[in-house]
Amino acid sequence: MKRYVINSAVVPAENAGMYEYRNIDWEEAKEWLQRGTYISTIGYKDTAEYLHSMTGMRFKVNIETIHFNEGDEALVCRLRQRVERGMKGKFTPDDVEYEIGILRRIPEKYVIPRQNDADGDLGKIKLLCKRVEQEWERVSNMVNTWGME
Repeated sequence: MKRYVINSAVVPAENAGMYEYRNIDWEEAKEWLQRGTYISTIGYKDTAEYLHSMTGMRFKVNIETIHFNEGDEALVCRLRQRVERGMKGKFTPDDVEYEIGILRRIPEKYVIPRQNDADGDLGKIKLLCKRVEQEWERVSNMVNTWGME
C-alpha cells in the first residue's frame, strides 16, 4: 500500500475504481503522518507551508503524477473552493479555506456489487459479506492490540 500527501481529492487518470473520502481533524492528520512513510505530491508552495504550520512537518512541493492502486490512501489538504482565474500564485488562503481528509481506494473485493452486476447471484453477495466480516475482525483485533476498545 502506498501513501501520499496531496492537495486535491480527484481521481487520477486511469485510476477508475471505488474510493472513500472522509474529513478528519488535525490530530488524526498528525497520527496518519506519523504512522509510516508517504510521498508528497503537494503542487503548491502555500499548501506545503500551511501543512507545515499545522503539523510541524516539512512537505516537498512536487507535481508528480500518482497512480492509486487498491488499498492506497492519501492525506488530502485542499482548498474548499477553486481559486479564481488569474489568482493562482497570488492568493494566500487562511485556515478556514482549507479542508483536510483521507482518500482511500477501496479494494475491489470489498465493493458491493450493484443489483444488475450481481444478476441475483446470492453466492457473490455471501462471499462479499464474509470478506467484510473478516476485515471487521482484523481491524477489531488491531484496535484491541492498540488498547483502544
